[in-house]
Amino acid sequence: MEKVTIKDIARMCNVSIATVSRALNNSNKGVGQKTKDHILTVIKELNYSPSGIARGMVNGNTGLIGLVLPDIRNPFFAELARGVEDYCTKTHYNCLLCNTDSKPEKEQAYISFFQKRMVSGVIFTAQNSKVRNENLYGFKKSHIPFCLVEYYCNALSDVPAVYFKNKKGARLIVELLIKNNHKNIAFIGGPSSTQNAIDRFEGYKEALAFHNIPFNKKLTIAADYSYVGGYNAIKALFARNISFTAVFTANDLMGYGAMEYIHKKGKKIPDDYSLVGFDNISFPAVFQPVITSVEIPAYRFGKLAAKKVIHCIEKKEVIPLIDVIEPVIVDKGSIKKI
Repeated sequence: MEKVTIKDIARMCNVSIATVSRALNNSNKGVGQKTKDHILTVIKELNYSPSGIARGMVNGNTGLIGLVLPDIRNPFFAELARGVEDYCTKTHYNCLLCNTDSKPEKEQAYISFFQKRMVSGVIFTAQNSKVRNENLYGFKKSHIPFCLVEYYCNALSDVPAVYFKNKKGARLIVELLIKNNHKNIAFIGGPSSTQNAIDRFEGYKEALAFHNIPFNKKLTIAADYSYVGGYNAIKALFARNISFTAVFTANDLMGYGAMEYIHKKGKKIPDDYSLVGFDNISFPAVFQPVITSVEIPAYRFGKLAAKKVIHCIEKKEVIPLIDVIEPVIVDKGSIKKI
């Protein structure tokens, strides 16, 4: 026997699909009690089980939050996703995880799916780009609530968001290296198109300038925010035959990639090189020492973003449009005083 659909119920009761949905949601708007009783009787006789999403598309709330991430393999985004999921569970929502592999075309495919009202809200985090901006401008017109996490765009300044003080965090950790007498500090930055990578580079330069340490462009290199990116970047820095005693990587994944190459060269951290990162992710214990890092509380980011989106859906409380999180340094022993 074929599964009964809401269309079948509407046809058998000689009413519209919207009327059946109103009866299912116990709404008195547009449906009389006699009609409602008849619809519910037919539903019971046919053992019809309505789809939560289909029901939600009518009443405006599917109970589903879309979470768009660039790479779930990155422990930072995995922790962020856990924060979103936990808050959604607490508030009786479900989380739909959308992994994009940092590909704008995959992001657009998800956005197109969302625009069909398959979700009640969206949390979006990715590297900045013109294409992504245009995708989000279009999505904004759909009036589906969404929240940005570490995604910077002036034209979206009125969208709920969670940000981090990246420049301040970078400045603080470079100053920690300087306090340990390091002056030749290499910097492996993130993609130049990404605002948080730009801010971390600016924080690095500000710390040097404040302590009257000349900026040396040869000590800097950009890579993507990945393990392989860090490995290849430190390899390229060594190939320049320029002296440095410490390395600051713009995220921890790159830091652990750099650590692997340093170990392959027969060098140790922190005995031969001090190494610091950004994010404070959890990483396999086989990597020792653990990298001293700027902590971005990914789990808290996720919970805040979910709270903002669900607030926009339900509007039950007054909360800030934007949260900006202060940096904290977590010293794990990867710096040596010289």
